[in-house]
Amino acid sequence: MSVSPHAPGAPLIELDIPASLDRDLYDQHMAEGWFRSGPILCRANVLCLDEQIRGLSQIRLPLDAPDSASRSARRRFRRNRDRFRVEFGRARVDSAREALYEKTKPRFMSFVSSELAPLVFGEDASLQDTRECAVYDGERLVAVSYFDVGRESVASQLALHDPEYAAYGLGTYTLLEEVEYARQIGARYLYPGYVVPGLPSFDYKLQIGRVQFLEGRTWRRRATPPRRVREADRFIRRMQRFEHALAARNLPVERKFYAGFWLSLVPHFWEHDFASGLVVWTLDTEPDGHRLVAQLTLGETAFRLVNAATLEAIDLMEGYDPLGAVASHYETHALTEQLVLNVSDDPIEIADAAARTLHAPFR
Repeated sequence: MSVSPHAPGAPLIELDIPASLDRDLYDQHMAEGWFRSGPILCRANVLCLDEQIRGLSQIRLPLDAPDSASRSARRRFRRNRDRFRVEFGRARVDSAREALYEKTKPRFMSFVSSELAPLVFGEDASLQDTRECAVYDGERLVAVSYFDVGRESVASQLALHDPEYAAYGLGTYTLLEEVEYARQIGARYLYPGYVVPGLPSFDYKLQIGRVQFLEGRTWRRRATPPRRVREADRFIRRMQRFEHALAARNLPVERKFYAGFWLSLVPHFWEHDFASGLVVWTLDTEPDGHRLVAQLTLGETAFRLVNAATLEAIDLMEGYDPLGAVASHYETHALTEQLVLNVSDDPIEIADAAARTLHAPFR
């Protein structure tokens, strides 16, 4: 039985790589708060965005109610329908769409796929029914959005647009077109993904109508969107307490986000004892490359102090383009746990254990 992402005791991030995904199962996953990212289904309370831990709020739009889009969104919709030509069809990737992807990449806040096709289709394009909304100015492709279609749900995946047309708000426009398309095919819900408290760049999704927010196991309407995500706040406080404890003990440390945390969530990789922390702190490095590493893990938000080794064979950045200075904040290779030295929910205990270990060889 799956646990809703905001329910007490729920993991901060869950992943699934389904072997099959029919329309009914797709609907079920969307209703439970999952979203698709390439080949992976993800359910999360937090993500690393703009080099910070951020909380997420999943939203959806019920389609059985009258149009409730904001007045400005409706004006934009009418104006753009008069200005541009729109075509719906099966999702495809070609040179024009790849060019739009390259132009859109700079607005993303983390690592992005080097190529568009894996992001749109995943490993197997037949696994889900992915379609597109393409917007043309004459014969010029100026925007395209991709979305999945279930039995009664439509889930927005990705929107690309030409920055030369920024004044037209084409990201919002294609989402509004997806809403209309979803209504026409008889869908009950449109899932635009998530909003991020504190990051207004995601708030355009709130213009499409009276959306519901996932709270616990229930979708609810709110007068205003949440300003904070409890689970993210708790995670950040634990990070801060641990770093204060390290500083009080004069322990040198290098903190990085660990892009390979997902390896510990996939059963196929469990035999390798991959590190499981979303955040890792390197406290010492031996000449042979072994490191004393503290982790703040995802499931129980417990700290783990381990002797870790870098697995150079697994480049976590392969197939991805880091944007700006993002790469310097991430571990770029997989880490494996060689020896577990301490596990505790108490950051003070882990800091004390690290101090004791650093006064003796940690291997």
